Amino acid sequence: MDSKNTDFRNLYFKNIQPLAREFDVKREKLIKNIFGMVFGVIVGATPFALHVVYFKKFQPNIAQGVVITLAIAIFAACLFEFLNVYGEYKKSYKEKVIAVVFKAIAPELEYKPEGCLPQAVFDRSLLIPYDLDRFSGDDYFGGKIKGIFTEFSEVLAECKQEYKDSKGYSHERWVTVFKGIFFSADFNKEIRGKTFVYPDQLEKWLGNFGKVIQEYKIKKPAEFLVKLEDPRFEKEFIVYSSNQIEARYCLSPQVMEGLLTLKNLLKRPFSVSFYGTRINIAIPVSFNQFEPPIFKSTISYSQVLELWTLLSALTSIVDLVDLNTRIWTKV
Repeated sequence: MDSKNTDFRNLYFKNIQPLAREFDVKREKLIKNIFGMVFGVIVGATPFALHVVYFKKFQPNIAQGVVITLAIAIFAACLFEFLNVYGEYKKSYKEKVIAVVFKAIAPELEYKPEGCLPQAVFDRSLLIPYDLDRFSGDDYFGGKIKGIFTEFSEVLAECKQEYKDSKGYSHERWVTVFKGIFFSADFNKEIRGKTFVYPDQLEKWLGNFGKVIQEYKIKKPAEFLVKLEDPRFEKEFIVYSSNQIEARYCLSPQVMEGLLTLKNLLKRPFSVSFYGTRINIAIPVSFNQFEPPIFKSTISYSQVLELWTLLSALTSIVDLVDLNTRIWTKV
């Protein structure tokens, strides 16, 4: 058993497992409130459904009004209780589980549950080619690892689309162009060009985010396909750059090996950009990684190990791509 696994086991059984009963009680309250809300909906809908079936139309009366009012009251009370309990449940999870796990992995970094990576950092990565109409996020982690400023958080980036229906009426809808974890760190070289690393088969792996990138590549013919010497890397990734020579400086054998290792650690695809003085990594995820589950154990061994593995992978990027080694010269 390696030292990291030993560290995790010690942390889990000493600091996390003793909290199991506390979190189970809160989970049970949440589940009861969910069932209460479902019961309220059933109580309110039943009179309506029976009258429609019997009379072929809805004929309101005082009795139905009382039942529906009662149902609304039940639903509202359960919803209010649910929101209160969930707020405490989530706060406790982030303070007593995520913060403790993260401190054990990277004590030099700061964790802000309500914080978010600045939109300016996201925009400057050039990984999303559109002007965003709405940007939000939470669970911010930031600070210096071996002298390299590093930050990441969960991010939701959206654009507003206008469209017309079949009758010619105008409508608006929100389109998610990125949802997941966004990582950014200082790169020990000022990059004059733009280099992008995408997973192969973009649309298959990244869904809507992959389509956005595909459109971007079509609209940006100044960026050329870069062929690299590592066949394993070429199998997993495709590289575009405005400067072929600089792309090879950015994607040294050490960096390529590090990105391959990161892919194995994360077990999901991601995209990378080298631009300005930063390396940026966008990891699309369809659900929030740092929110406590409700319908399964919050702090089971496997659940916390998954959190440990994710945070360990993200904080290891500085070492994986050798960001703290100043080997660069001007191109």
